[in-house]
Amino acid sequence: MPQRDLVIACPMHKEAVAIEAMLGRDVPVLGTGLGVKRSIPVLLKVFNSKKPSMLVFSGSVSQLDPSLVFGSVVVPKAWCFENGRSIPAESLPKGIGEIPGWTEVERGLTVNRPAIKAAHRQLLFEEQKASVFDSVTAAVVRLCSAEGVPCITPKIVANTVDSGLTLFWRNLESNLEPLVEGLKEFLKVNDVKYGR
Repeated sequence: MPQRDLVIACPMHKEAVAIEAMLGRDVPVLGTGLGVKRSIPVLLKVFNSKKPSMLVFSGSVSQLDPSLVFGSVVVPKAWCFENGRSIPAESLPKGIGEIPGWTEVERGLTVNRPAIKAAHRQLLFEEQKASVFDSVTAAVVRLCSAEGVPCITPKIVANTVDSGLTLFWRNLESNLEPLVEGLKEFLKVNDVKYGR
């Protein structure tokens, strides 16, 4: 069934603008703002206006799993908070499993404070069994579950212990390319058409 009224969003406005321009199909991408206090009210307003058939909550994350490299695209099956509470994301719709370069991982983690040092990241990876972290996605997945909106969360690894964030931001469009190419494939496979 086509997902014609899905919403694509990500926390960082700069990423949303770049992704929207790169999709090149007149597909709106919503920048919700960083953190729970910004993203949740924005998404609630969208859901209250017209509940979408699906939320694709995308953007960048930081690496916890040392085997993930800069530029990897991951789709966590679940997101958890630091207290261990885990919320399953939506099962992947048709075609997602076959998107070249996209890898399904078990868990992503939403943290209150970023893990900068390698030892802290390793500890979170071992304790939480999470591959990546960010500041908001677990709360978004929880909101979607409560609102009855299916949610998938394709994310690109923008920050590893070795790379830092500067490298990602310096060449934002080219670094977002693996994520955007997969989003294009997802939209094509699911026959998504937009008109503003």
